[in-house]
Amino acid sequence: MHCVLDPVPVVLLVVEGGPNTVRTVHEAVVQNNIPAVFIEGTGRCCDLFAEAIHLYNKYRAKIESSEANLQ
Repeated sequence: MHCVLDPVPVVLLVVEGGPNTVRTVHEAVVQNNIPAVFIEGTGRCCDLFAEAIHLYNKYRAKIESSEANLQ
């Protein structure tokens, strides 16, 4: 009998969280390529990640704008 395993879609849902959440997010996203959803406003670690994402997006937009002005 031949069995074919279909991949199951997985996402990490982060609500609040403490110090171990950083490790869990790292393992999911970096080591296992699992996307993460952060519920901003729930506090603690989750808000830290959300703020980091906002800062990264602002920085990226600024870099892209600077590159566009150079062309």
